[in-house]
Amino acid sequence: MTNFEKEINKAYSQRQLINRWDALKKEWKAWKKLKDGDTSLGRNPIKRTVDAKLVLSIVVYDCIGAIDGTHIAAILPPNEKIPYIGRKVVPSQDVMAVCDFNMCFTFVMARWEGSVHDTRIFLDAIRDQKYKFLNPPNGYLGPYRG
Repeated sequence: MTNFEKEINKAYSQRQLINRWDALKKEWKAWKKLKDGDTSLGRNPIKRTVDAKLVLSIVVYDCIGAIDGTHIAAILPPNEKIPYIGRKVVPSQDVMAVCDFNMCFTFVMARWEGSVHDTRIFLDAIRDQKYKFLNPPNGYLGPYRG
């Protein structure tokens, strides 16, 4: 024990070391079970990845993708800037994008000024049939408000 205590510069009782060893063994066994793919979550041990589509379909049943918006900076003549200036005080264009669980874009709409609210863009996309926006069979899940 004295060599070990010298090496780590701390003094532990034999009981403390046994308790810590037992805890580490439990953690290691749990990690090994996850690593070896015993979770049935679509882990690919060759690629060392987990199939996101499978995992997310378990977590969010009947979900077909995710929707989000972003602002792209816009360079405009001074007389056209006003509608494109949003809360960031920089002229921008609001872009709404949808992707599936394979990280592929399934819909992109880039036609609104930066001052327009995301809800207006979303409602325009689902109401106007010319955009061919994919409507899920069970409706939409609202945004996370954490």
